[in-house]
Amino acid sequence: MDLTAHRAQPVTAELAERAAVIYVMDRLNEAKFLARFPRASAKVRRLGALAVTEDGDVIADPYVLDAAAVAAVANRIDRATREIVRVLAHRATTGGAS
Repeated sequence: MDLTAHRAQPVTAELAERAAVIYVMDRLNEAKFLARFPRASAKVRRLGALAVTEDGDVIADPYVLDAAAVAAVANRIDRATREIVRVLAHRATTGGAS
């Protein structure tokens, strides 16, 4: 999949409606998102659930963390997104079965 033309954009009701799944980083993101788009509640997942640690399924905001903690957050995001890719690849080869 070529993502070179992809650009970040604000979430709209149309994007939330079209999305198959919506990943959030933490409970605050989840609450804010659901306040704006309550109809999308069945689609919302915490990204950290795909790479659970002793902190549970919440991925900390690395903005105020030290370099080691930022690296740990990046590693966790990498593990979680690799799991998404694995699941999607499996679905593609099995015709959509989980």
